[in-house]
Amino acid sequence: MSHYRFAPLAVFCAAPLIASCARDGAESPVDVAVVIPAPERANLPRWSPDGTRLAYNGTVEGKSAIWVSNADGSNPGRLTHGVWDWQPIWSPDGKWIAYQAESPNFDVMVVSADGGEPRQLTKDAAFERPIAWLPDGSGVVYLKQGNEFETKVVMLADGSSRPLVTADGNVEAQPSPDGKKVAYELSKGDGKTTIWVWDSATNAHRQLTFEGREGMDEGLAWSPDGASLLFRSSQTGTPDLWIADVASGQLRQLTTDIQPDFEGRWSRDGRWVAFVSSRGSQTDVWIVPSTGGDALRVTNDLAIEQSLSWTPDGRGLTFSANRNVVQVRIVPIEGGEPRLLSFTDYEAFEPRVSPDGASILFVSTRSGNNDIWVVPAAGGDPRPLTTSALSDGQPDWSPDGKSIAFSSNRRGSPDIFVMPDTGGEPRLLTDWPATGEGNSRFSPDGRTIAFTSNRDARTSDVWTVPVEGGSPTRVTRLDAFTILQDWSRDGRFLLVRTGFTDGALYRVPSSGDKAERVSAPPGATMARWSPDGSQIAYADIIGGYSYLTVGPMSGDQPPARLTTEEHSYDISPRWSPDGKALAYDSYDLPNSTEDIVVVNLSDRTKKNVTSTPDLAEMAPQWTPDGRSLVISYARRGSPIVTANVANLLEAATAAAAGRK
Repeated sequence: MSHYRFAPLAVFCAAPLIASCARDGAESPVDVAVVIPAPERANLPRWSPDGTRLAYNGTVEGKSAIWVSNADGSNPGRLTHGVWDWQPIWSPDGKWIAYQAESPNFDVMVVSADGGEPRQLTKDAAFERPIAWLPDGSGVVYLKQGNEFETKVVMLADGSSRPLVTADGNVEAQPSPDGKKVAYELSKGDGKTTIWVWDSATNAHRQLTFEGREGMDEGLAWSPDGASLLFRSSQTGTPDLWIADVASGQLRQLTTDIQPDFEGRWSRDGRWVAFVSSRGSQTDVWIVPSTGGDALRVTNDLAIEQSLSWTPDGRGLTFSANRNVVQVRIVPIEGGEPRLLSFTDYEAFEPRVSPDGASILFVSTRSGNNDIWVVPAAGGDPRPLTTSALSDGQPDWSPDGKSIAFSSNRRGSPDIFVMPDTGGEPRLLTDWPATGEGNSRFSPDGRTIAFTSNRDARTSDVWTVPVEGGSPTRVTRLDAFTILQDWSRDGRFLLVRTGFTDGALYRVPSSGDKAERVSAPPGATMARWSPDGSQIAYADIIGGYSYLTVGPMSGDQPPARLTTEEHSYDISPRWSPDGKALAYDSYDLPNSTEDIVVVNLSDRTKKNVTSTPDLAEMAPQWTPDGRSLVISYARRGSPIVTANVANLLEAATAAAAGRK
């Protein structure tokens, strides 16, 4: 999990426009109605236990706040006014809402559903987010992410906290509906994650899965009667939904499509499971009987559906419908018309400029999943370089522009591959089943690839592997969640970051020797080395805001803060080829605008490269001549909608009865 805040990337598609978003003119098979027509972004809809109210995240002046409305979306009221308030969860009696607040330090908060002063429940330096309430409403279950993952519970009465379940390893857990059992995902540092159940009455821990491909990206869902567990697993090679019978331990595969299925949600009566899938060359909502059978399509459009929840009466599904068409274009620094490089109707992101500036890589969903494409910078039609049925991404050019490294889960879990820039069969560089490898970067001489992996560590470490193949070498041993940031220009060092909210930057010899702490404050992230290797630029995240900062690698000279506005979120710094300027992504919170800005380091003057209030521009990449930036951009805004599935379920039930 990343704690970085990413700006909204959605294009607004609201009723009566929902039908017009349907793919190739096909209408959604169910009635879809807008509940919250948010002007920017509304997300994570959560129904109150009695079904009379809806809590959600709503963006106000660029900040995420917790809102509550009536069931039909009327009478919306803002409950919180923090910097970034997120992930509302209702208490069982409907009186309270737990949520995560980025300020002061990614903590768990609670606020009355009727309004009032929020109360801070957790106060340490770790990244903490609520995941459930105890069934009796006496405490909030939360995930604590520091050097390790731990699921704890904090009591409302006195603020005391304790582990929800104790196990040797990283734990993400969920209490059963009656509170007598706890299901948890356990990772012991071997790259594998298994599912267990702890019985509080007997203090017995029982293992349910053994393949180790369950992952900790979605969590577990108890069935309403507490007899079964819904989880996501890649044990057959693709991410599918599975159900475990808690009493017998029997496992049953619920979905089998080659495309990923995720966000599984039990219906209130336990007869159905709703989920999101990228099958059919787009992301849509589907429903499948919990006993197994054919999946039923709920939506059929270009919107990106997410944050599913069943309506309390069981007759509908509520979710965010983001028509998330992110595009890539090239923008001249000194003015001129931006030019589209990608597609108009499909997502395109992660642009990467070739060393000679002639070609641009990007990732696109045009073929129904993430593939890597290339397009001439001067203009022309994009062509695919990878065509895997699963997900390819995070591309990186070799220094000579003849090879491309990337991460792909085509073998069941993310691995590092390398391929010619002209395309062809990729060559596998890491072959560690059930682990995750990504964020690959070529060394300056092109002989080595550095990457991040969770192999042989409770969290993650940085490794290197020869481009021609061979055994990977572990570079970092910092006993912390570690992420690769950049190579030094001479290839002797790697810049890495540890931790979540209070992380530190380190310079580590690429040979794997002792790491040296860089003179940057806790919270520094997205760091990049200057072209001459003497300085680093990074985003300094303080109290939910982010400031662009430049500092020396070592010595007594203090870092220089280039942006000081206490109403902006400045991230993703990128050095110009000559090292005289920085381009970055600046989110003006009061005005809800996100643009690309260039700052001249000699006099700190700033210039907006983009100034488009209706677009969110991000992720700048310089062309080698320093005259242009390649950026991603999208329109902001997404509604929360409800799909009435009653007729669909009744028809499916009748058809099943007729077949018997």
